[in-house]
Parts: sequence; structure tokens; C-alpha cells
Amino acid sequence: MQSIQIEFFGRISDRMGAKLSCEMGSAAMTVGQLRERLSQDYDYDELLKLSIRPVINDGMVQESALITLDDRVAFFSPLSGG
Repeated sequence: MQSIQIEFFGRISDRMGAKLSCEMGSAAMTVGQLRERLSQDYDYDELLKLSIRPVINDGMVQESALITLDDRVAFFSPLSGG
């Protein structure tokens, strides 16, 4: 089975780590499907919040965006500051 690499930035990286690998079948999955799978696999509902922004290949994407094996996937927590 093939896998994709996922990166995490901001406060979610404290829980998920900076990077992890996720097994993926031969079919593409959406960002929303990946988000739900990670949330279940790691028991971390914070990933389901839409304020956690998904990125594929350096571009912000919607939940319906398809992820394929060659894509670089990342999730960014919102930043705060003054």
C-alpha cells in the first residue's frame, strides 16, 4: 500500500508531531476524508475544526480537494498575536 506524507504546523504539531505518514489506497481521497481519518486514528477532534487550514502542494485548498499519492499535504493551525 502507498502512503502520503503529512506535515503539521502551529499548535496541532504539538499533538501530531511535525510529520507523519498515512497509508493510502490506490484511490484518491479528499482533504475532508483525510481530516476525518486522522481525527479518528489519533483521537484528536481538533483536526476537524475548519480553522485548521489544509494545504496541498503549497496552496490552500477546500475540504473537497482531492489528494493523490504525489501531493504534499499540510495542516496549519491559526496563528495569533498582536
